[in-house]
Amino acid sequence: MNSLRQFEYWLKNGNFIPLALLLVMLNGLIFWWHSHFIHLNTVEDVNNAVIDGLIKEKERIKLMLNDACDSNDMQSYKQGHIGPIRMDEIKTDINESNRSDNNTNVKPNGQQQDMSKLGSILDRATVRINAGNRDDQDGFTGSGFFISPNLVVTNRHVIENADENKIYITSQYQGPNPIKAKLIAVTPDNKISNPDFALLSVNEMPKSVTILSIGMEAKALQTVTAAGYPGAYIRFDKNQENPATFYSRGFVNVLQKQANGMTLIVHTADMAPGSSGGPLVNNCATLVGINTFLTSQSESAGRTLYALSAGNLRDFLDISGATYTKDDTLCAPDEDKQ
Repeated sequence: MNSLRQFEYWLKNGNFIPLALLLVMLNGLIFWWHSHFIHLNTVEDVNNAVIDGLIKEKERIKLMLNDACDSNDMQSYKQGHIGPIRMDEIKTDINESNRSDNNTNVKPNGQQQDMSKLGSILDRATVRINAGNRDDQDGFTGSGFFISPNLVVTNRHVIENADENKIYITSQYQGPNPIKAKLIAVTPDNKISNPDFALLSVNEMPKSVTILSIGMEAKALQTVTAAGYPGAYIRFDKNQENPATFYSRGFVNVLQKQANGMTLIVHTADMAPGSSGGPLVNNCATLVGINTFLTSQSESAGRTLYALSAGNLRDFLDISGATYTKDDTLCAPDEDKQ
């Protein structure tokens, strides 16, 4: 009876109202939860919800792109012509997959450098070699180029009779002072048609050095550029210690295979004594040869200019354990860019 009286007193005084309101609010919250949230009871429910969300997001982004960006670049991206996966490259690979030649490595848009860019690259890659003789007489000068931040390639005959403590490199981009170089690898001899390579290392790395990547071989009729320091052409440069790099352009006449595996590149990019060891590059600034020697049989025949193949240089560098960058992609067909 006491409990019943207490309950009756509780009802009469309105003490039940807060509890009733709390119950109503809890029921409302439960109803709202069921109405607005998806209940994922299984792994399949979770997967389906994720897929639905991704599809909706895809459609939302597509609408944003269509409404906000009608530029040519965006259209090309949407059609797969540019972007991380290029549809035109995929199609090319499919179409060329049954061909046996090596042309599938041609860069689809071409990577030729315009002439100012090519000159800048060669300026920072090419160096003059000063090789002092052991008998303290005037030494020999030639050309060379960087294949890594501290490795320079030249011809063996450039440093043939040099005192190894008197080999220096110079260029306009390394500053006024010659940098001492150390001979670390050399071919057995420098007879014509034999490998004629030497590898130098430098401890003081010049600023703004450009590294030339090394290809395999030039192609007949391909446009090429020679860089170096031929004495006949730089003799009037007021700065004889660091003369400006001399460039000449021409084309490849023929590739002459030798019995010993060497390839001689006959070309028309002008050279003279002092050019030896300098780079011969294609329009993509990839090394295809190293300028080495010239012949002059008669006045009527003129001069014949030879470079050794970059592929043979790679063989020498591999045997020497040198670190360098290979580039086996073919440069796109010549289009002289001004």
